[in-house]
Amino acid sequence: MLACVREAGGRALSPDGAMRRGVMVRHLVLPGHADDSCAVLDRVWELAGDEADLSVMNQYTPNEACRRAGGDLSHGVSEEEYEIVLCHADDLGFTRIWWQEGGTVSESFVPAFDATGVEGPELAARRPAAGAARGAQGV
Repeated sequence: MLACVREAGGRALSPDGAMRRGVMVRHLVLPGHADDSCAVLDRVWELAGDEADLSVMNQYTPNEACRRAGGDLSHGVSEEEYEIVLCHADDLGFTRIWWQEGGTVSESFVPAFDATGVEGPELAARRPAAGAARGAQGV
């Protein structure tokens, strides 16, 4: 992917600042695994250096089964863990780092997994009928 971007002339932005060409790596930090996240960032830096934009997310939201099971995945990412990963990205030399501020652990980040809001003819057969979805919820 990076080779194709380089061949096309590198990262390009539209006048409004939207990326039109380039590579953005999105990485979800998991609780208890800041060291793994830092290793991922090491590999991204090794492969792309500062040619890749980096989006570091802290929005991991445990489901009920994870909360009941306990352990690292039973809670969100701590501020300390997230800061470790962000500082590591900065120390590596990434200059385009996108991060999330506090309060991102929320059920609103958990999709319905029923193709709601997803467009495309290949999904039409899997999407429930409009009335069926409402009827199942008693609305």
